[in-house]
Amino acid sequence: MASQAAPAKLPLVARKTIRDDFESKKEATEKQIKDLLGEEYKLDMDFPTLYSQGTSDFEKDKCGKIVQEAVEDLIKKLKDLTKKVLFPRFHTSNPLLYMC
Repeated sequence: MASQAAPAKLPLVARKTIRDDFESKKEATEKQIKDLLGEEYKLDMDFPTLYSQGTSDFEKDKCGKIVQEAVEDLIKKLKDLTKKVLFPRFHTSNPLLYMC
């Protein structure tokens, strides 16, 4: 499939979902990741490129929501990792192991 060039300015509906579903939760999401991993990470998404790669109107119009759901799924997987893998194997005072 040929990739389309990223648009210079995203349509209003895409900008709205990025603002409402992603940007509004970005700070809290970054804090959750920092609490789990013990280091600060910044979520820097290239929405114009993601938008241009969308194959349906739903993917394009809901790109902010889709990305936020993917990040939330990542956080759930990190929590599971710390609970199921790291915590049972180690008994230290590392805060990473007790975040759950």
